[in-house]
Amino acid sequence: MNTSDNLVSLVMAVRNERGGLKAAILELGQLNNYKLELIFVEGGSTDGTYEELMRLKGLPYKHEIKILKQDGAGKKDAVVKGLANATGELTFVFDNDGEIATKELPKFIEVLNSDKNLFLNGNRFGLPMEKQMQFISRFGNKLFAVLMSLAVGRRLNDPLCGLKGASTVNYRKMIASGTFDNDLDKFAEFDQLFGAKRLGLKIKELPVVYRDRRYGESKVHRFRVGWELLKRIGYEFFYRLGKVKSAGFFREWRPESIVFGLVFLAVAGRSFTNLLLYPRIWQDESSTIEQANNVLRYGVPDIEVAPGRLTGVPYLIQSTGYPVEVTLALVFKIFGYGFTQARIFMLAWTLLALFISYYLAKKFFGTSNALMAFLLIASFSSFYNSGRTVVGEIPGFVFLLVGLAYLLKDRYFITGLFFGLAVVTKPSVFGLVIPTIFLTFLLHRAGFFKKLAGVALGMIPAALLWIVIVNGGIMNGDILKEMWVAYSNPFGSPQSLNFLTNIANFFHSPTLIYFSLLFLVVLFARFLNSRSKIVIYYDFVLIYSVLAFLYYLRSPGWLRYILIDELLILFLLPHAVSSLSRRFLGSFRFGPVDWKKIVIGVTAVLVCVQLFRFSTSANIFYSDATIKTADYINKEFPGKSVAIVNDLPLAVLLNQPVKYKVVTTGFVVIIIVPGKALVDPKPLLVRPPADIFIVSNYRTIDAASQKILASDYRFLLEMNGSMIYQHR
Repeated sequence: MNTSDNLVSLVMAVRNERGGLKAAILELGQLNNYKLELIFVEGGSTDGTYEELMRLKGLPYKHEIKILKQDGAGKKDAVVKGLANATGELTFVFDNDGEIATKELPKFIEVLNSDKNLFLNGNRFGLPMEKQMQFISRFGNKLFAVLMSLAVGRRLNDPLCGLKGASTVNYRKMIASGTFDNDLDKFAEFDQLFGAKRLGLKIKELPVVYRDRRYGESKVHRFRVGWELLKRIGYEFFYRLGKVKSAGFFREWRPESIVFGLVFLAVAGRSFTNLLLYPRIWQDESSTIEQANNVLRYGVPDIEVAPGRLTGVPYLIQSTGYPVEVTLALVFKIFGYGFTQARIFMLAWTLLALFISYYLAKKFFGTSNALMAFLLIASFSSFYNSGRTVVGEIPGFVFLLVGLAYLLKDRYFITGLFFGLAVVTKPSVFGLVIPTIFLTFLLHRAGFFKKLAGVALGMIPAALLWIVIVNGGIMNGDILKEMWVAYSNPFGSPQSLNFLTNIANFFHSPTLIYFSLLFLVVLFARFLNSRSKIVIYYDFVLIYSVLAFLYYLRSPGWLRYILIDELLILFLLPHAVSSLSRRFLGSFRFGPVDWKKIVIGVTAVLVCVQLFRFSTSANIFYSDATIKTADYINKEFPGKSVAIVNDLPLAVLLNQPVKYKVVTTGFVVIIIVPGKALVDPKPLLVRPPADIFIVSNYRTIDAASQKILASDYRFLLEMNGSMIYQHR
């Protein structure tokens, strides 16, 4: 028991605590073995707390009572004023809510008297609790205990405990050092711990009993305060590194920005997992890689079917356009040719698309809606199915979003520049932009010809570059006719039959049903925004979605043709839901319901649905078969000439310098204009003959070629669907 006559100051910030003051003072009066200075700092009370303190001060007590009126607002302001006015040798900051009993104080006083270079912190988890802490509070405390342990360099169990103490001299040093000069930690709990760390004090925890509050309710908004405390930890980290001198930068941090950053980094990190295998390499992707490589080798985006021999019709094989192929060729020039380089290149496009979607949504719809749109796109499996493969959908989506941003600014020429890049990046998908913008302007009428002319002029440079890069500057009637024949029905199946089949299968497709419902939400919200400038974006998305769906109906059921309208709907959906929520809640007068929480709730449900589908039934094919086959051939037959039939994905993975690439029956390459074989190298007839012959389907070989294969080649093995032969 202390026998010292040294004064001990207790600093207590009070607001709306009128009903518990007398009990607190009486309880503190039982500490007869100590000379206490009770400092009450009041501010902002509406229940007569200050008046009650003045009345109680007039009653006879053993301990001295000081009553101060804080100058500013908040608990920290009150705590700092109390610390500045403390005259005891030791000072404790003590919550006056009764959750920590005053009987805990003597052991704190005794320990601190024995070593004034200590900083003491209570630990409510060190003894059995008289009151069970709420789960969310316990979770938050444990989380911050881990973070603060790392921050101060020693294990802490309860950094948010309302009982802390140090010598008065050390507290004044903390004030002088600027520890409290931030508006992030509004309760001064972490400030005190960081102040002790800055002064080099040894931090020690002592257990206390946690019990029910004596009076009133907690004034802490847990999530808001938790976010501020996270920023306080970040500020301290950068302060110690000497990177910041004030908390101004961290004051501007918003939870949405941090969530975006964390999810963005998680997506980037997760995307490197199985980057080459998930999804598997496929025909369109391998065609893009081959053409990009030939931009580097021959200056034209074409396919090499025999050494030094191209198809000669690059304008017919542009599944993915030159904005992707030329930039990928530049990547190959800098980092070397390879499948890994190509996939990382596409990962960069995927991350750029996520960033652009968040940035533009934030600019036009607000930060909260932007985060919701970003999460919806980031959790959508089809985004990665196309985004991770070397095709044009995601790069074109980036160009389209930027074009739409300039459309909202009435910058029609620049809109046309980016729309043109989108069209040439993936003509079969973004070609729909042309009728969409025409119908959108027609719907709005005002300035129709001026707007349309501006966009059309903006699209011309991309078209001219296509003629120069892809077709050597040549464009005539025969080329246009061949392109019309090739693109009018690129599916190779009757379109009327496709249409009927897709209509019949509509209700068997969860994806179509899901996005049809979301389409209706956007459609309804469009009418609520009919007088807003943003309505032109709604109209563009709705018209594009209808045209994309009609185009999908012509196809053999390929959902990739509606990927872009799916992404546009997800991009716009949070704004649509927020518009409906505000209008709906206002019409039905539900009272003070926060419509933002409705948007967050709807988004959370949809994100969970999409993540569940992503992890269970998303149709993203995983396969390492082609890569294993290529590795085997590269290892066993280095430097040999190779002929590959019907397997372009395998061909682009092989390292052999002499390759013959043939696809389709009769050894005719990739594209056939009706009645006209573009290239027919017949690798079984070349001289010298190819050392290795690979075919994925023996039945595609005609009878004459089978005889040559039987007489001149011996069968080695079948590997992952590829039959490999070696010349005798």
